[in-house]
Amino acid sequence: MAKLSEEKELKAITKRFDEAVTAFTRKDFSAARQQFTEIIESFRDSEHYSVLEIAERSNVYLRMVDAQLTPQKIELKTAEDILNEGVYQLNAGRIDRALELFTELSRKSEKNPYVDFLMAIAFKRKDNLESALAHLKRCIEKDDHYKVIAFNEPDFESLLEKREFIDLIS
Repeated sequence: MAKLSEEKELKAITKRFDEAVTAFTRKDFSAARQQFTEIIESFRDSEHYSVLEIAERSNVYLRMVDAQLTPQKIELKTAEDILNEGVYQLNAGRIDRALELFTELSRKSEKNPYVDFLMAIAFKRKDNLESALAHLKRCIEKDDHYKVIAFNEPDFESLLEKREFIDLIS
């Protein structure tokens, strides 16, 4: 690109950057990738800091675009990996997937009361009170500190009116 004044070069890169960001926000990642790549290539030899800064922002967006176009598959190798993924799925509202992961964990390590606690939360979110209370009971049998935790758990707030729940935590 011919050497332009900083003002002209900044105006040109800003316009192109705005168009690329628009494509990104529309989730048109292929177009955004092409536009960010062209910005980086076109302005890499600029002598102006302000222009180079926008070109570097394009680099950041390009990495985000690439992450969207080729998401990485996470391998769940350890019990901690499975637990963290289960919590993520539970928080994302994918309760069935979370329960699959927690069930896998409970088969591998029946000693962990936290897994039963999480399963109780998941079943409560599915409105399966019987399973929720069964897992909460197993959890508390393994570690009675969970009585206090369950009492303070927002997901169990509506259970404070249920005799079965009160009996478990008292």
